[in-house]
Amino acid sequence: MSVEVRCPSCGSEYLVGDSAATGEAGSFPCQTCGTMIEIRPAARPAAPPIAPPAAKAPVAPRPAAPAPSEVCCPRCGLHFIPDGAPAPRGARRTILLVEDLDYFIEIAKEALAGDYEIRTAGTVAEAKAVLSRGGIDLLLLDLTLAAGEDGLRVLRGPPGKTCPVLAFTARDEGELYGVGWERLRAAGVDDMIVKGINMGELLLRKVAELIGESPKADAASR
Repeated sequence: MSVEVRCPSCGSEYLVGDSAATGEAGSFPCQTCGTMIEIRPAARPAAPPIAPPAAKAPVAPRPAAPAPSEVCCPRCGLHFIPDGAPAPRGARRTILLVEDLDYFIEIAKEALAGDYEIRTAGTVAEAKAVLSRGGIDLLLLDLTLAAGEDGLRVLRGPPGKTCPVLAFTARDEGELYGVGWERLRAAGVDDMIVKGINMGELLLRKVAELIGESPKADAASR
């Protein structure tokens, strides 16, 4: 690498080699007029400017706390409802109807299907299988199933009582008060309704009360 210097007296130009380029001072006589020409060190290249520290990436806000029935993934922040969790407010609740007679299944569905998801089971074993999978908000339980099977067996043993229980029975009301009602309460029954052709409005009201909701305004018209 060379640098160009000029004689201050006669203007003669010279190329000076690596010594000046690397910052070493010196002088030499001009071959034209004899004037001593000083070799000034070449200016060293300026150090590159120091870049300012990179701005810190904005900290993502923490995801909002999930509703009591939700789960929040700690990695992605996604909220979801696992199997078995009760539905959040505003979602359609799910009723398990344990009944072996198609006639009463249809009556119950006609009264409730407009506001709730209905699942059905005809035996104790079927009902326990559905309850063990979770996601049931209310159990509408026939007290006497096919072949005289006791509906209360659904509440005995695992999974046990997992939600409010509304007894659904054709027994005489007189049998279900006093000692009879105490037996039902002890087994886990929260309320009861006697089967009948015009029970739709009462059934809807009792279900809503146990789940903690208000029945729709047009419930009486169903």
